[in-house]
Order: sequence, then C-alpha cells, then structure tokens
Amino acid sequence: MSGVQQEAIVVAVEDPVLHPEAMHVAAATGRPVVETCVPAEVVRASRSASAVLVDAATAAVFTHERRDRVFFLGLDPGPVDWRRAMECHAEHAFLLPAQAPELLEMLGRHNRARGTARTIGVMGVCGGAGTSVLAASIALTGAPALLIDAVPYGGADLLLGIENTPGARWQDLNLGDGFVGASDLWQALPHTKSEVAVLTSARTTMADGFSLDPARVSSAVECAQTGDNLVVVDTCDAAVLGLCDLVALVIPAEVRAVAAATTLAAQLKAQRIHPIGVLRHRGWSGMDADEVERVVQLPIVGEVAHVPRLAKTVETQGLRSIPRPLTKVALDVMDELNV
Repeated sequence: MSGVQQEAIVVAVEDPVLHPEAMHVAAATGRPVVETCVPAEVVRASRSASAVLVDAATAAVFTHERRDRVFFLGLDPGPVDWRRAMECHAEHAFLLPAQAPELLEMLGRHNRARGTARTIGVMGVCGGAGTSVLAASIALTGAPALLIDAVPYGGADLLLGIENTPGARWQDLNLGDGFVGASDLWQALPHTKSEVAVLTSARTTMADGFSLDPARVSSAVECAQTGDNLVVVDTCDAAVLGLCDLVALVIPAEVRAVAAATTLAAQLKAQRIHPIGVLRHRGWSGMDADEVERVVQLPIVGEVAHVPRLAKTVETQGLRSIPRPLTKVALDVMDELNV
C-alpha cells in the first residue's frame, strides 16, 4: 500500500520451534523485520518499531522499556504463560501456529498508514434523538464522505434513499486482515449522487447469524482513515468512539435525556474522549442550551430546531436534500475539527 510507514517488526523469540513461526507471520506483513534476542538490541530496535514479538525467554526485557504493541507468543497447544505476558505489558498473547491468522490481523492493523481523513463519531444519548439524520447530514454536507452505519440492523441506505443501489453491505465485507485500503472500500459501497458512500447492513428475512460487533466497526473505520475523505460514524457503541477525531453527542432538550447525557459524557471523559454536544428540539423542549451546558458540562456547538414535515419526507423520499437547520448544525460540527 502506498504511503505506509515502514517501521520494522522486531522478532525477539528464542524458542527454536516458535522462532520460524514468528518470522513467517512477521514477513507476511510486508514490513522490514529485525531479528535479534540480544537484550540491548531488542530494546533499542523496539523504540521505533511497529510491533515487537516476544516469547517467555525475552519478555522480561520489556518490563519497563515499552508498554504498547508488544505481542507475547507461545507454542500451540499452550497454555499461554500469562504471568510473563503481563510482566511485559503485552497487548495480546497468541499460540502459534494455530493463531497465526489472528496475529497477522493484529499486526495488519498497525500496517495501515493514516491518511488525511478526519473522522466524526455521532452518538445519541437516547432513542429517537435524530442521531442518524444528523450523521447523514454531516456526511452530505462534507461530501465526498463515507458514512459508516454502526447501528445494529442498519438503515442508512433507506435514510438516504439508496436502498436499491448496488454495493457491498456489512455482511459482504471481510476487513479483518488489515490490508484493505480506503479506495477499495469506497469503490465497493453504494453511493449517493452527491458522493456519499454508505456502509450499512443488508436486510434479510433469514436468520443469518451476522453480528455487527465493535471489532468489525473499528476495522472499517481504520480502513477508511487510510484515505482522504471525511468519515462519519453513526454509532451507539462507545467502544468505537476512541478512533474518532471528534465525537458529537445528540442531546434532546428534555430532562431525562439530559440526565442520560450527563452520565454518558462522564463515562466518555473517563476514557479520554471529550465530546461536544448538539441540542435537539423535539417539539416541546424543557431545557435551553445554557442549562444543558451547565448540567452536562459539555460545549453545545449547535441546536437542531424542529423541522416540520422532515419525518414524512425521509420516510417517503429519503434525505435527498438537507433542510437549512441541519446544514447549519452540520457545518458547526465540522468547524470543530479545525479547532
């Protein structure tokens, strides 16, 4: 993939049976490989490496030197030496050769070079907040853009009126190998006429066992971030928001919704995610922006006024054009990316 930063993978594996297995996986990533078990060389090389592979014999080197992208390896069938793995602060432990595909997937995630794409996560604090409409409005306003529908059972294609447009859905994609780029993802998806690509779930009357989990969504976001277009993620799972450059919480201007927003905002801040707020007026509103800012302790960057006939229009035609109040709020949210 063009533009990939070529940091090396350090293979510090002493076990003579495990060593060739580790080398095979490291070589499959396409990155340079530094092969050494000399403690000083391992420590020096690891400081600028993409990842470090260690076994029980070399794990002790990393107790104080490095605390990320260290992967502990053991021989299949195991068991994993969890004490050693924890001592070196390993992100994951793998048994080779059985878990070679899983290790390659994990290394592949670090193999993606970040492009200039900016990512906005949109999350509602309660049902019916209008999160999907705002996410779609931001994508349409910032087009060309990719709208990732990370809400179970989807519906973003229906919202945008492209449900019959050919293109891949979640069920059709396998993004776990770490080598799918933004351009490939973009070309596979259905698009609106205004150049918004949409990743959403297919609808079926059959129980296909498909589950849209955070890992799958995270892989899609990471793929999209190798490109240059705006990425908008409509999600109800806080686990995905850590990948976003900006997180917008949609907060109805009502007491119960504001109470929920207060708790959610505190939880996100504890995860070092600092969201902004968008106030939604659903007919009658019990609170204004100043009150919500004071209670939730988030900046309210925009307010969505009630738009007459919007619900009927979306149901019958899709969101083919954006009402002026939504356009203004979408621009307000995107402006926060430049702060």
